[in-house]
Amino acid sequence: MTTYTVHHPAKNPAEIIRHCEATEFVKDGFCWPGLLMPPVWMLGRHLWLGSAGYVATVIVLLVTASVLALSDQVYLLLVILLNVVVGFEGNNFRRWTLRRHGLSDVGVVIERRLIDAERRFFQGLLERKQPLDAPAPRPGGPSNQTIQIASALSEPDDMVGLFPAPGAKA
Repeated sequence: MTTYTVHHPAKNPAEIIRHCEATEFVKDGFCWPGLLMPPVWMLGRHLWLGSAGYVATVIVLLVTASVLALSDQVYLLLVILLNVVVGFEGNNFRRWTLRRHGLSDVGVVIERRLIDAERRFFQGLLERKQPLDAPAPRPGGPSNQTIQIASALSEPDDMVGLFPAPGAKA
């Protein structure tokens, strides 16, 4: 199962449904396109600062490698290491960019595929009666399960945890 964070400019469910095309789902986890082709992936996801930072870092690595007379293998290893960092942090870069553009975190969905996550999020949103930032309603009193647990604990028993009480029949 994959975890997706949901981002949207509004927090009101009616506004999110009305402008559902502005909703962004970002996968939590490793980003394979970020590992294999970072600048192309960043440009495709509108991560302009990330792409500029990546290109600047590669240029700095190239200049440093040439000044220190490092071999091409060491330079290649450093670029691969940079790509691994982008693979691990690429989706976090994307979340940061979405927040910078005014999109709020409005939910988390766990599903196998993106299409299923979208369906589950919007279906749950249609069933919701309150804004996403409103506190969850508190129950009026203790639940039946709480009462049953409390009554079970108040009854004397010959067992304490997993062990019988001293002098009790086993």
